[in-house]
Amino acid sequence: MILLYKHLALYIAKNPYFIIFITLITTLPICSYYIFLPFSFKTDIRRGFAHKNGEAKYEFQVLGDFYNLSVDNIEIIALIIKGKNQTRLPITFEVLSEIERLDHFIQSKASSNNNETIKLKDIYSSRGTFNFLFDAFKMGYDLQKFNYDVSSVLSDNINLSYPNSYIFGHKVFLGSHFFGVKFHNDTSIPHISMIKDVDICSLWYMLNPNTNNQYIIMKDIEKNLFEYFKYDNFSKILNIQIYGDEIANMEMLRGSINTSKMLIFGITGMIAYMFFVFRDIKFLSQIILLIGALASPGFATLIAYSLMGWFGVSINSMMSITPFLVLGIGVDDAFLIYHCWQKHSKIDNCIKRFTTVIQEAGPSMMITSVTNTLAFGIGITSPASQMSDFCICTAVAVFADFILEFSIFAPLLLILNTDKINDTHKEIRQDDIFMEKNGYYWSPYTKFIISKKGKIIVLFITIIMYTLVGVGIKGMESTFQPKKTFPQDSELINVFKNLDQIYTEYAPVTLMINSPPNITNSESNRKFMEMVEKLEEFPESWSKERSYVWLRDYEEYFNKNTKNSSKPLSYELVPKFLNDNYLNDKSVVKYRFDKNGEVKLDAFVIVIINHQKRTWHERGYLLSRVRNLIKKYPEFNVTAYDYDATIFDLIITVPEELLKAVLLTIGCMSIVCFLVVPDIVITSIAIISVTSIALTLIGFLGLLGQDLDIVIMVNILMAIGFSVDYAAHISFHYYKLKVRLRNEINYAKINNEHQFIILSKTFSYVGVPMIEAALSTIICMLPLFLIHVPIVKTFAQTVCLVSTIGTIHGLLITPCFLTTNIFNNYDKKREHYMTVLSNLKLTITDDGKTSSTYIDSKTVNTVFENDNDKEMATSISSGHIPL
Repeated sequence: MILLYKHLALYIAKNPYFIIFITLITTLPICSYYIFLPFSFKTDIRRGFAHKNGEAKYEFQVLGDFYNLSVDNIEIIALIIKGKNQTRLPITFEVLSEIERLDHFIQSKASSNNNETIKLKDIYSSRGTFNFLFDAFKMGYDLQKFNYDVSSVLSDNINLSYPNSYIFGHKVFLGSHFFGVKFHNDTSIPHISMIKDVDICSLWYMLNPNTNNQYIIMKDIEKNLFEYFKYDNFSKILNIQIYGDEIANMEMLRGSINTSKMLIFGITGMIAYMFFVFRDIKFLSQIILLIGALASPGFATLIAYSLMGWFGVSINSMMSITPFLVLGIGVDDAFLIYHCWQKHSKIDNCIKRFTTVIQEAGPSMMITSVTNTLAFGIGITSPASQMSDFCICTAVAVFADFILEFSIFAPLLLILNTDKINDTHKEIRQDDIFMEKNGYYWSPYTKFIISKKGKIIVLFITIIMYTLVGVGIKGMESTFQPKKTFPQDSELINVFKNLDQIYTEYAPVTLMINSPPNITNSESNRKFMEMVEKLEEFPESWSKERSYVWLRDYEEYFNKNTKNSSKPLSYELVPKFLNDNYLNDKSVVKYRFDKNGEVKLDAFVIVIINHQKRTWHERGYLLSRVRNLIKKYPEFNVTAYDYDATIFDLIITVPEELLKAVLLTIGCMSIVCFLVVPDIVITSIAIISVTSIALTLIGFLGLLGQDLDIVIMVNILMAIGFSVDYAAHISFHYYKLKVRLRNEINYAKINNEHQFIILSKTFSYVGVPMIEAALSTIICMLPLFLIHVPIVKTFAQTVCLVSTIGTIHGLLITPCFLTTNIFNNYDKKREHYMTVLSNLKLTITDDGKTSSTYIDSKTVNTVFENDNDKEMATSISSGHIPL
């Protein structure tokens, strides 16, 4: 690998201008995609966060087949109606008439595109309007009011109660329209309806645009209605809110645009920090290096976006975070190259100096880029397409940045050939950690790390940290809330609060019976009703009073309308039943007549209504229990449908998917680390450190109120990729110096003096760059905290936490593990003497060459702790032992 980087460095060093030129003429055509097409974000909260292989995919297909719908374009719009100023809504003729006027207004709302004008009612699904039950209630109310106004007497044929009203013998279920119902207390006074007032009234519309143009018009209608109702001008007595997936997409897109705008603040902060890092070189060189450092991640992001476009993948809202991630990684690599360049400032030969820099920085950069690319590459397996596309885009950008760092920033650094102003490095001393300022700075800290006291303190810190981690993880649950994906100043936040209240009373699960029972066979009918009753026995389910199981009503209807009371139950009266109950156009039952003229059922639906205040996690696992129950009755071929099932599938599978992804990621990281650090002990410590960083991150995210969802899953994979930087860099340099020391003195065991030499030098290589990398990454992420979109803040929290936790592991916990000496110290004084002698020789060795140099007693004494060693050190420093 070192040989590869040597050849690469030599080629770049001999052709820096040519490398930059080739990079530009190769990159620009790729990025030309946005010359032909405008840059835009596209998002789909319903399908983008759906489980690609979840059960809901099949369930939606069955629903589409049953209702003859295109499942890709199904859209449900909800109108949430409250009293003015969020007050309760009295059930009066005036209020009901105003709600009816609102319904007509919605249905007639129109828009145009490409010379086509359609109204909302023109794109109803085959199920028609969901509001026929409200219309029936309003009709009953009008009739009862007319009766009372004319004769002061209420009709006995109309009973407007709740949850079921009865109008001329027909049951009208109101549980889908009225919520938070209160009744009149005074029953001695006649009331047109027993319902006094409600907290919320709702209207529902299922849309199914058949063409792309109709879909565009539907989105425009939803957007216009959302903006219109925000001003609350429709009615003097009603407050109206609207929800639809396209409205959520619009708000999510607004958050993405705001995130993109914050990139300028991230770049500004990064520029200021880079000016600080480059402060010791000439101003013109600072400007050029700054442009080069930003150009590499900038071009990398453009390449990724362009490739996504060329391959027909839309840029979704999650990809607005990609530039921030790539900028942080890219600038870190630039810092690494820059520090290596300055560290080797006394190598006079420019090509040799550049080759040394690339050989030293290249493996570290490769670890960073390969591990991050692998982590995001594994994230491509995410069950949610939106997160999968985000991972593809970021993986491409990270890998592209790795290449561009060598083809843009590194050649620029070579061309400038800039050194720090007033550089005070001494000849040949750049490798001597005891003689340089950096070495002296890290020496006390190294002593602390390798001492027993230091290890005890680190152990104590680790115990506290893992205690907090346990508390955080224990409080997390598998869930996902769509409202986390759009700005918290959105009107949809209030809409979701009201929707949550609706779900506490009305959470329907539609069951499609694709192989209807043979009701003439009593055993088949019994088993079917047994399944229904078990579903109604769930704690979350209402009683059969609110379930819609038409077979129960049909059996009663059949018995009433059959002259021969001994005639067995059959489906022969289904057409008449549907007609008499105004269900012909409601697609409740699919039937046909066979060649003998007998009614045969192909499929039908029933609805089980659930309730109770439940989280999305609890709702998801309720659907899972429903699925498990209906699978016990395969003869009926039952399919459960819930509009939110796509999201529930994610909630249900996240723990399993996360475990598989994390194990696969850590396995890949282990292979990469071992290829770079072929030492099983050191590699194991690095992987333990990576795992520790990931677990600590999860725990602290839990303490910050996060739950396990698909976003956290991708965050964790990203964090594992980032965490390898901290663990692997310290391990790589420790291993490299350990091998070098072994080659110098041919030792068999490591003692404290060895540990001090190796670790001090390791810290001098990676300590400052690691801290600078963490700070620059955090600075880049800070603007994202100004975006009031939880999903964006979660990414920012993750990156800042992993930078902080990673630095603590890289500079504290991992070194403690690496320097834990389980071997005995040397017993023979001569062996100890030769070890010390060789250590001192190592400190002044550069590129394999040794120089005879005077070492003062202060420098040597930093290596020794006991009096005998110090006595020996005095002999060496006084010149008795020539080096």
